[in-house]
Amino acid sequence: MLDPLAAILLIARPNSGVLATAAIILSDVVHNLWMTARYAEPHQFLVAATSDLFVASQIVFLLFVAATVPIAWTRHERPVASARG
Repeated sequence: MLDPLAAILLIARPNSGVLATAAIILSDVVHNLWMTARYAEPHQFLVAATSDLFVASQIVFLLFVAATVPIAWTRHERPVASARG
């Protein structure tokens, strides 16, 4: 439900959409890493997290989102008033 909302926001209100997208993927990764840590064999968290393609792909997407947030963030500046009287 939140993913389609973030997609709509990316079009309608880009800055809100960027924030929503970043928040969603961050919470997904944190949740899945927590679950992996909870159910992994003792001292096997890193192996469990890196061997799970789903978790690894989410981490890669999180890194992509983090790297592109500054590019996607738009500045809404007011147009400069004309110098003609």
